[in-house]
Amino acid sequence: MNKISKKIFASIFLCISFSVFSQNSELENEDNIIENPDFFAEETEQTQNQEQEIQTHITISHSSEILTLNPHLSSYSSEAQILINIYEGLFSYNPKTCEPDFAIAKDYKISRDKKRWTFILREDAKFCDGKTITSNDVKNSWLNLLKNKNAPYSSLFDIIEGAKEFRTGKSTSQEVSIYTPDEKTLSVHLVSPASYLPRLLCMPAFSVVSETPGIFSGPFYISMFTPTELELLKNPHYYDSENIKLQSTSFLLTENAEDNSFFFNTALSEWITGPVNYSKIIDENSKHISVQFGTEYLSFKIYDETDSDKTSGFNIWNKKEFRQALLESCPWDKMRENVFVKASTFVYPVKNYPQVQGYDYTDLIQGKRLMSEARKKYNIPEEQNINLSIALSEFQEEKAQILKDAWKELGVDVNFIQTSNLSQITSSNADMFFYSWIGDFTDPLTFLELYKKDSSLNISGWSNAEFEEKLKEANLYTDENREKLLSEAEQILLDDAMILPIQHPVSLNIINLNKVKGWYTNPFNIHPLKSVYIQKIPKTYPGLVKK
Repeated sequence: MNKISKKIFASIFLCISFSVFSQNSELENEDNIIENPDFFAEETEQTQNQEQEIQTHITISHSSEILTLNPHLSSYSSEAQILINIYEGLFSYNPKTCEPDFAIAKDYKISRDKKRWTFILREDAKFCDGKTITSNDVKNSWLNLLKNKNAPYSSLFDIIEGAKEFRTGKSTSQEVSIYTPDEKTLSVHLVSPASYLPRLLCMPAFSVVSETPGIFSGPFYISMFTPTELELLKNPHYYDSENIKLQSTSFLLTENAEDNSFFFNTALSEWITGPVNYSKIIDENSKHISVQFGTEYLSFKIYDETDSDKTSGFNIWNKKEFRQALLESCPWDKMRENVFVKASTFVYPVKNYPQVQGYDYTDLIQGKRLMSEARKKYNIPEEQNINLSIALSEFQEEKAQILKDAWKELGVDVNFIQTSNLSQITSSNADMFFYSWIGDFTDPLTFLELYKKDSSLNISGWSNAEFEEKLKEANLYTDENREKLLSEAEQILLDDAMILPIQHPVSLNIINLNKVKGWYTNPFNIHPLKSVYIQKIPKTYPGLVKK
């Protein structure tokens, strides 16, 4: 999910890490963009008739950083919390573990060579207008994702035969190995085994998207969307509708931390996922901080040599030797001060993943020696200052200043370029950029995909033949050999001095779990509303005794 993050610190305004990318919203135009259509008229009046112990509406103070609600285009984590509730694919995230639960699929089979997967769809899977979801709907959704050049996650489907060629415009959709033997059967042929496929298919990007705008496949649908509020209503045609207790949800969209704190303290909202003044929350037990399956880091950008430095005849920071000098001289302890969970490597540690040698030792003498050798190799005079620019937001200036002061010792002049979103990073002339990446499925590949040569997520421009070969070889295995090869690929990336890992980010949620049930802390900070409900807490009157 990709993500530029705003930092979380106690006693100041806190903002949750979010993904990066996306286009302008296709829904955002004017107030009440999506009206409640006639086919939702059969929605019952359960809200009024239900027992008083259960509250069927929840109000959530949410970030307003919603650029698009198109699952094919979005990768902001702030949007993912909404998308998982209005769109659904073959699998959905388990609310406790984020492991895959069956959703539109009810079963699957895998061939002996592990490369052919056959999915069986639910007979009662329907869109919110009552139309049955078929295997063709799934196939068309996936093909539409692949042909969208702005879809950040499309390259994750390169594991399907013909998908990469179609995605890159080298073939037609007919050559993509996705087949529909009948309305409830979907068959996929892979290039190589991919044991993580069900985890991958939990992501909103691979959900079922109707060809009709405003029609949703998930447990809820959008009834109203304005710049300040988003309302969801329960999908009456959802296959598990009778077990969903919430009838409606309101997302209050704001970046005002003071307002969010006030709303929560006065019970106008039950949950804060967006900015909050942490110190003003009265109920200490409502503060839930947890480590996310992600890493915040700085990355270099690699440029085409034709866009070269006018003085030296090449882009200095394309050269590994100069990058290595900076990393040796990086004041790692200072860079990782006041962070919740320090990160010396790129991939968040997962089960059975071998240890990788990261960065945690600062050696200024070695850094100066490496810089001197690099200057000699590429004919850069010792007295010539070298320019390096870093793209950052206002929240990252303090960290960038640490690097500016340290690298001055190497004759490097650091300047800052203010940015607020991914498009500004990719279009700027910055040599480095801050990034916070939250994985979307529990596998090292969700991190390494960002540096794969032809990946739609690779904004660094880096490529390495040995790295690519390790990833390719890893695809041949489903045992511990796969993790071993992926860790070797990560080591190549780190040794090439492309990444400065800083921390594993944390999520902050303000929520009263004595009242809100079915909500669980998990590594992706993803919370399906279909499992959530509000338990009404009886009012008490101090000083009164019940007879």
